[in-house]
Amino acid sequence: MKIAVAIESYLNIINSAEIGNYIKKELKDDFVRVLPVIDGGMGSVSTLKKMLGGQYQYVNVHNPLNQIVTVRYLLKGDSGIMEMAEPCGIGTIDEEDIDIMNSSSIGLGEMIVDALDKGVRNFLVCIGDSATNDIGMGMLYALGVKFLDKDNKELEPSVINLSKVKDIDISNMDIRLKESKFSLACNINCPLMGKNGCANLHAKRKGATDAEVTMLENLAKDFTSLIEDKYNINMKDHPQAGAGGGASYAMMSFLNADAKNSMDLVINYIDFKSALEGCELLFVGEKVVNFDNSPSIKIAKIAKENNPNCKVVFLTEDFPKGLEKPKEINAVFNLKFCLKNKTKDEEKEYYGRIIADMAREIRGLLG
Repeated sequence: MKIAVAIESYLNIINSAEIGNYIKKELKDDFVRVLPVIDGGMGSVSTLKKMLGGQYQYVNVHNPLNQIVTVRYLLKGDSGIMEMAEPCGIGTIDEEDIDIMNSSSIGLGEMIVDALDKGVRNFLVCIGDSATNDIGMGMLYALGVKFLDKDNKELEPSVINLSKVKDIDISNMDIRLKESKFSLACNINCPLMGKNGCANLHAKRKGATDAEVTMLENLAKDFTSLIEDKYNINMKDHPQAGAGGGASYAMMSFLNADAKNSMDLVINYIDFKSALEGCELLFVGEKVVNFDNSPSIKIAKIAKENNPNCKVVFLTEDFPKGLEKPKEINAVFNLKFCLKNKTKDEEKEYYGRIIADMAREIRGLLG
């Protein structure tokens, strides 16, 4: 049987490609193709490397609290594939040290500069899982942008310093950016402001209090108004401007970046239509609240277009009660996990085995 596996990474424990390879090993008598599913967060680059190849590049940058960390991105020809979570993610900071108001995205900009130095001019940046909400101030600072206060003194990048910015000078921004192309992989629509904006929806998990959430919202309004007034740039209403704590807004505004759903970009990078040709059984899966912009449905539609008789099986940990199964899905199976006191490697093995065993049972039902 010709089988394809396209299951989203599970937490930060096991990535999409690793899940697929567990299933491929279990169903060794079948032809199994593993396809990547990314959400723009931690693990996106390692998943893409397994499909695209390329070489990891390592560089020392600053994390959101200005501590030195070593990060990696993928170099393939003149293309650089990187994720914001590497230098700017919550995982780069001890939980008790998370401090959103004193954080910045400077590490992302430093990683971009390193890639420019190595000849990269085509960037795919996965935006997600960040620990900051600085609207890209730190990233832009690393790329040569100056932020000035009321006395025309240069400001260091941080969320709290957004309140002091009275002028923005882009005259010294790295000239190589003009010949570069940026594509941003964002998991979900995330406006910059409003009740569904990045501050109101995501800042609390980055350590913000209720008062700080309100402050972040006001800082975003003032910062974007300054940019709009001086540069006639208005990207604040873009549906994905809030991704990465507003880094997406900054990149669209000053780097002419194109922000899209993560899987839309991946489907363009990798020829999913050819990969799914003749597919008889497709395993998809993700943690789901609803199926809006669901990568599983996007992939299932491609499989059904190739072969209307393809059976699509959706695997998830807890399918929401009352949620209707989309017509592209033939069956839903709930995975049951019971994990306690495991090392990271043991966790990966545990989840991989549970998912692979379920796939084997489902394959057996189909004869």
